[in-house]
Amino acid sequence: MSEFAVSLISITDIAFVSYYGVEEQLASVAMITVFYMIVFSAGKAFAKGAEIITGRQNGRQEYASIGKTWRIAGLLLMSVGSLFWFLLHYLAPFLLALIIQNEGVLAASLDYLTFRSYGLVFALLAEGILAFFIGIKETKVIAWYTFLKITFNLTLNYWLILGSEGVPGMGIKGAALASSLADIGGLILLTVYIIGQRNQYARFQLWKNSFHRVSGIFRQLVHFSLPLVLQSGMAYGGYFLFFNYIEKLGVQAAATASIGSMLAEIAFVPSRAFALVASSLVSNGVGEGKDKSALKRLMNVVAAYSFRFTFLIAAFILFSVIFMVQFTEVIILSMSDAVEITFSVLLSALIGAYAIIYYRGLLSIGATMRTMQSVVFSTIFCHGVLAYLLVYFKWNVPFVWLAEVLYWVMIWWFVNYWYKREDIRYS
Repeated sequence: MSEFAVSLISITDIAFVSYYGVEEQLASVAMITVFYMIVFSAGKAFAKGAEIITGRQNGRQEYASIGKTWRIAGLLLMSVGSLFWFLLHYLAPFLLALIIQNEGVLAASLDYLTFRSYGLVFALLAEGILAFFIGIKETKVIAWYTFLKITFNLTLNYWLILGSEGVPGMGIKGAALASSLADIGGLILLTVYIIGQRNQYARFQLWKNSFHRVSGIFRQLVHFSLPLVLQSGMAYGGYFLFFNYIEKLGVQAAATASIGSMLAEIAFVPSRAFALVASSLVSNGVGEGKDKSALKRLMNVVAAYSFRFTFLIAAFILFSVIFMVQFTEVIILSMSDAVEITFSVLLSALIGAYAIIYYRGLLSIGATMRTMQSVVFSTIFCHGVLAYLLVYFKWNVPFVWLAEVLYWVMIWWFVNYWYKREDIRYS
């Protein structure tokens, strides 16, 4: 559900900005959102590390240790978030000026980043709390959190992007401000809930002011998280380069890629949601001492459901492709382009429906170095292919998007290869 919130917010950002009617802003929104996600996902990697450890501790019924993990992760996320905020606010503008050629797209990107950076620390702290709930398998809390955050963000998007009730439309700046305010509101919501239910979670000793004998947990957290930092940066960095390649084809091509990004966010919702389920179940399974064959059967079941739901979403998108024609006033998107980019996105999502599940499964048995190698090799190879297609064949956006299909095929192959050869780390 939390993955669904991120996806839906990204979708509405692109949709509302497109109706705002400034082509440069539509061209920049997908690319700069991915740039922000490079930084956010690097910080979120520490929450993922805490999630793996919490799941194992919960499986072993080491409840007091979960509180220690929670406190260490919170301090680490706050420190990392503060550092990343400084980098986004003061270093990123110089970096983007070197990368983005179009001045209108650059200005829109910097406007977005300025407002979006203020929600970073709050978002990372919220991810730390969500990691706790995923680790102890309490997903109802995440469902309610997601629903309330989406409702709040959609309301703010309408007011701040398009303007309403005397509030002037801010365009892409409004999208960033709405997301930051939603991050702040989400953290407040989770904090109020967990304080209100402190008796229910008393066995975890979340609020105990003690850091006695936490060095082992800290080393575990760093061990699991650092490879995730690199692979998250590589994955989203690859997407950023993808949009940057397309930006050099022109504003219209970049705007078309933004529409493709919106469709991809919708199509990948089921697989991302089921990936969290797989991560929680496998982590707890490791804590309970289950062997690899049992964990693999569990992943197979989750992957089958992921594929079925993705197929239903893909069918819905395919039959709703006429919706994309509504954007023709802004980017002059023909029906043939709409069908082509939809096909490319859906093919990628169907393969990713399996690949993401096994990727998170491999991650949850502790093989973070193997997942990092898989992402690094796949990203470098696919972007080499992508650059070749753009430079020598000058393919249009829908066909260039097929490089992502190759990426997910490679991820799927790598994680299955490593799973057969990697031992489970039970401690």
